[in-house]
Amino acid sequence: MKILLIRHGESEGNAGRLIQGLIDYPLTPLGRRQATAVGRYLSMVDMVPRQIFASPLKRARQTAELIHDHLTVRRPPPLSFHKGLEEVDVGKLAGLTFKELKARHPQYYQRPAHRQLDYSLWGGHSQEDFYEGVYRELDEITKGWNVREDRTVALVTHGAVVRAALAYFLNRTDDHQLHYKIGNCSVMAVTIYPAGPGLRRSVEAFLPVEHMLRVVEGVQTGTTEDSEVPREVDDLVPTGSPASATPQEGKVREPQTTAAVKSNSR
Repeated sequence: MKILLIRHGESEGNAGRLIQGLIDYPLTPLGRRQATAVGRYLSMVDMVPRQIFASPLKRARQTAELIHDHLTVRRPPPLSFHKGLEEVDVGKLAGLTFKELKARHPQYYQRPAHRQLDYSLWGGHSQEDFYEGVYRELDEITKGWNVREDRTVALVTHGAVVRAALAYFLNRTDDHQLHYKIGNCSVMAVTIYPAGPGLRRSVEAFLPVEHMLRVVEGVQTGTTEDSEVPREVDDLVPTGSPASATPQEGKVREPQTTAAVKSNSR
């Protein structure tokens, strides 16, 4: 099974260098181009998801709708929106520029790396509560999934949620997911596949949006060489440092993961 973790395209908040949190900024024109390119690129590499699950915040909703509308398939996949996939609540930091943040809240930059999703000091989510909420939503979404089936699904959401989802699907209990740089409209392809009696999990590919824009728009303008167009999943941009996991039981997530991640992040 393949799970595509997709961050939203560039929003007005991103363009303004603002901390967004739950503020509902829409996409910029560049963000719309990025999302359109993702939909077309996934079609080119035969990675069309059978289902798309998305955050209802505008920047993610619009990204998901554009991806959905630009998949070249006869029957577009079902698209649904889930409040539990919304961005982390950053409390009173929302709407500040990074310059204002540095001047008013220097302690933001003094947090240890493994606590970067903890905003409880500013009235937002604690890291533990945020992970718990995302995991609870993913538990609902994944009910009935057969991870041994050859199928692809997509989550279109926010940077913090992508990090939490990586820990969830990889069944990791460390903080490796906090070290990924997750740009606008980047795609992380997580695979869960049979390995003997259990399952093996890995990040199969990381697709930066710059690569997808170059290929898709190059094909449209005739500036992309045929050899540059990916045909198989092996042609995708590699992660560089895939986060592989050892074989585990045949479940999407092992029961101990939530408690272990919360314990590790303290």
